[in-house]
Amino acid sequence: MSSGPAILRATPVIQLIRMKDVDKDELEQAALDGKGTEYFQGFNLGQLVHSGAVLEARNEGLRILTECLRADRDAYKSIHKGGPYYWLGMAAFVMHDFETALYFMDAAASEDMRHEPPLPDAPGVLFIRLEGDSPNQAAQQMVQVGQARIEGLITAYNQTTGRTVANLSVSEFREVFLRPAATRTHESWKTLATTFISFVIEADARVAQRELVGQTGTMEPFILHLFKGCVLFESLLKQSPAAQSSDPGLATGTIRPVLQHLSGRLGVAEDVGRGTFTLPQVLEDLASADDSITSAVRIAVKTRNTTGHNLAWNVDLSHEAYQQLYERVGIACLHAVSCLYRPAQNGD
Repeated sequence: MSSGPAILRATPVIQLIRMKDVDKDELEQAALDGKGTEYFQGFNLGQLVHSGAVLEARNEGLRILTECLRADRDAYKSIHKGGPYYWLGMAAFVMHDFETALYFMDAAASEDMRHEPPLPDAPGVLFIRLEGDSPNQAAQQMVQVGQARIEGLITAYNQTTGRTVANLSVSEFREVFLRPAATRTHESWKTLATTFISFVIEADARVAQRELVGQTGTMEPFILHLFKGCVLFESLLKQSPAAQSSDPGLATGTIRPVLQHLSGRLGVAEDVGRGTFTLPQVLEDLASADDSITSAVRIAVKTRNTTGHNLAWNVDLSHEAYQQLYERVGIACLHAVSCLYRPAQNGD
């Protein structure tokens, strides 16, 4: 029996792919038999994505999941939904809706992680780990894009001066941070990992948009993008093994106490970033900043304390300055991982 009327789908590219509505009995049986993967394969979402009909794939995926939820909430909760989540993530990625892409990829990974036994090398998990060399994923090219963006930022990080820790590699970043984040043991890191990935892959699109439009129009997407990176930096400090093992209460406070507490491990002064600033002042500091890690951390903290309190800055933010701010914030995030998540650094 059908749970609802069929939705008209007239786009020519998908007329060759048979669409179907959700059948409540089939859904319940698939949930009971543990055959969610096979059940959702019958809706051909993957064919839509591979045919380039990503908008239709997104609409179909949301329709299918909504109909399943309405048909039987218990069956919906128990059935493995990694497939449709994964295809929705791919569709969103192609449409440059990176936050939605990571949201659904994370959901796909979560489905794989709760599977008994867990599926450590399922496509959703491979995406979160940015394992672009693994062929066991339809989104391999997208994973390689994310991996390349991380590699570029790591290269910039390794060129900074004044660090008291060794250079960081992509494989080590994956091993000490992304891989643990895709496990049940460190599931609280998963949001940090997906935020890191979306922050990095979103940057190129935002810089291009700023260059195309120039210094007119709303600042909202650019301020929020930078603020996301700054909150990520703060969260990486607070959730790090170094902070959690010494004083878990730091996670509930502001950035200043945790930064002061971890300044020795980070190799920066306790008062780095202290003071009241405006975004124009941050840009002035950026123009004269050196390539030291202290400078990157200072700019990240100042950017966090300005973008986090006001969206309506009257400032000429060029795409070059925006690119530089993104890079300094990203470098600060990598430094947090490098200093606080490596076993040799946190004592685990």
